This record gives sequence, structure tokens and C-alpha cells, in this order.
Amino acid sequence: MSGNALSQPGHALSDPVQETAPTEPRHPLTLRAAVIGIASVVFLSVAAPFTDLFLQNSELSGNHLPLGPMLVLIALIVIVNGALQLLETPLGLSRQELLFVFCMTLVAAGIPTFGLVGYLLPAVASPMYFASPENDYASLIQHHIPSWLIPSSPEAVRQLYEGARWFPTWQLLSSHTVTER
Repeated sequence: MSGNALSQPGHALSDPVQETAPTEPRHPLTLRAAVIGIASVVFLSVAAPFTDLFLQNSELSGNHLPLGPMLVLIALIVIVNGALQLLETPLGLSRQELLFVFCMTLVAAGIPTFGLVGYLLPAVASPMYFASPENDYASLIQHHIPSWLIPSSPEAVRQLYEGARWFPTWQLLSSHTVTER
């Protein structure tokens, strides 16, 4: 027998091009991938601030490889695709769809925590909290900020900086609309 066994005509690895009929590649931007991705983003947008601020537990989005998107990916692979494979249905998510959903959750993971909200809320509330007669922030800074952007509840601003047992973020954002009625 001459030559390499892998180069024999009947071996599966002999020809990199399989002799099977060409199949249409599934496009990664399917409607179900977008719907699953949007649902995953909404889930992480609620779960990440809840675990960070209320539970003061592991950060779902504040790492180099965020835990939240990884959990979504593992759940889709193990639970969804695993269950569909056990049912012997061809409806499992493709690699492209899984990657698309993972990328959506990875990009959106930082927004509800340290990527946006972690800097936005303190920046919005700081002119009120740090205003004092010595620095005169009330007359120097606050009149340049639109009234809809400044929270009107001093208690909400105080709780943001000094802590509270339970501080709903929406209280700071919506305090100006409650007091304008």
C-alpha cells in the first residue's frame, strides 16, 4: 500500500469538498434570531441593574467576557437547541443565529449598567447634590441645564449618592414629571 491512508479515494478526509448536494447557507439575520436577540437584550437590560444595584451580586455585564451574554448563549445552546434536538426537530438555532444573538447581547450588555447608566445618572444628579453656597452651582451651572434634565426630588438625589436600602432608578429619572403636576 503506497502513500498516505488519508489520500485513498474512499476515505472521508481524502477530498475536502464533500460529494453531497450543496445546501443553501442559512443567513444569520433571520427574524427569529432578531426576536430572540431583542428578547435577550430586554432580559439583560432588566436583570443586569437588578443584580448590580439591588442584589449587589455578580455583575452580569461588567467583565471582559460578560456573564450575562454568556449565560444567554449557554442557555440557547443547552436548553433550546438541546430540547429541539431531543424532539428531533430541525428547528434548532444555527451557529450564525447563535453568534448573531450573542453579539446583540454583548453589545447591549453594558448600556444598562456601567456603559451608560452608571455614568449618566450621577452626571445628571451631580449639579444638585454638590451645589453649595461656596461653589454657587445653583446659579453658575443649574440654569444652563434644561429643566427636564434636572431631577426635582432632592431626596432621590441624596439617596443616589448616599445610598438607600432600595433605590429605584426610575425615581431619579421621573421625579421631575411627578412634581410638575
